[in-house]
Amino acid sequence: RRTMAAMAAFLLLSTPLLTAASTAAATCAQAAEPRQAAAQLYATGQDADADECLTFALANLTAQLEALAAEAETVHAYREARRRGATLRDDASGCVVGADGASLCLHAAHASPSPADTASSPTTAASVAAAIAAPRSLSECETQADALSLLQRLESGACDGCDEAVQLEASLLLAAQRHWWDAARGFVDLLRASNLTVTSETRSALTALRDGSDSVLSLLRQTRLDEATIRCAVLWAQGERAVHLSVKFASRLDAPVTVLNVDNEKVEINETHVLFSGIGRQKPKTYIVEIELFEPIDPALSSWAFGSVGTVRFTLVKAERREWERLSKSNDALPFKHRVWWEKQEQIVEDEKKLKREEAAAAREKAALEQIAAQQERERVAAVKAKEEEEERRARRHSQLPLLYAATAAAEALVAAAEQGEEATATAIEAG
Repeated sequence: RRTMAAMAAFLLLSTPLLTAASTAAATCAQAAEPRQAAAQLYATGQDADADECLTFALANLTAQLEALAAEAETVHAYREARRRGATLRDDASGCVVGADGASLCLHAAHASPSPADTASSPTTAASVAAAIAAPRSLSECETQADALSLLQRLESGACDGCDEAVQLEASLLLAAQRHWWDAARGFVDLLRASNLTVTSETRSALTALRDGSDSVLSLLRQTRLDEATIRCAVLWAQGERAVHLSVKFASRLDAPVTVLNVDNEKVEINETHVLFSGIGRQKPKTYIVEIELFEPIDPALSSWAFGSVGTVRFTLVKAERREWERLSKSNDALPFKHRVWWEKQEQIVEDEKKLKREEAAAAREKAALEQIAAQQERERVAAVKAKEEEEERRARRHSQLPLLYAATAAAEALVAAAEQGEEATATAIEAG
């Protein structure tokens, strides 16, 4: 379509505008083939008339090219309108109605209108294309080209109604999920220009996309030539309570780090064995370590985690607190490289010394607290006993009060009787 339009423009620009038609030009217009008529005029030496005849032929061809370009534009606009769900007219004509109410009919594209008809047509391809609403969000885009066009309109501010419809962070994730990487980079630039940050959820989703594609590529790279099993080298250290392992994704401890992490890892920790295997992400080889331990461990309390780049670490809690003579149960040569993890061993020794000091201090503090608690308990018991004795004395006094009152009353009665007897005696003496 663009090629035909360019050809038409070239022909129009390269053809001088005719102000009056000569007799030769009129003859060419009546001829079935103007180019053949021009050739005959050139043969007879009528070069000027032949030039005018060719000018007429060029103008005719230009009009035909313009008509074809308009027809192609109409077909393209009709197809895009149908893709975007434009409304069909209900007259069974197959025409669609644009956003501005203008109609576009497919059957009109089959006709070959003259240049005059094309110029006077009220519904041109350009007007119909303008009537069709451009995508205002990434979810409405069907191709990455649509997404890039949306980005250009967003950057230039020529996208009416797009500010609310376009969520930059969601559009970034959707573009990545559709593998429209140019569009995704464009949305990153827009986010930065708007001083917006990406949430951790979006970063995690993008990381998952990357890891998923990396794992697929890693599996695709696996062939019989590069498949292999590497027995990992091991550093180990121990304390009274636990054994610590650092497993390197390499066959030697002094080998350079070429595998940073692994996929499809499998871990098994039981009372007597430790097993780890995984497929290298940078090198599709299987990295494995399997150890039959010197003495039993507690699997429920043991743990593992990826360490620094190219390693995985284990903490194996011993079933009994005591030093191991070696790492493995067998005294034979092991099928993997291993040695004492001296840096960790020194740290463990210092940590256990510190822990013992803390435990001793805690024990002393506990004993002191127990003594204080015992003294407080003795004081409490003594106080309770004293209180009980006091209450018992009060109860006895309370129970003896009636007797005391009775004795007091009897004594008072005796005193009164004695006084009466003395008075009677005195009276008798006086009477005698």
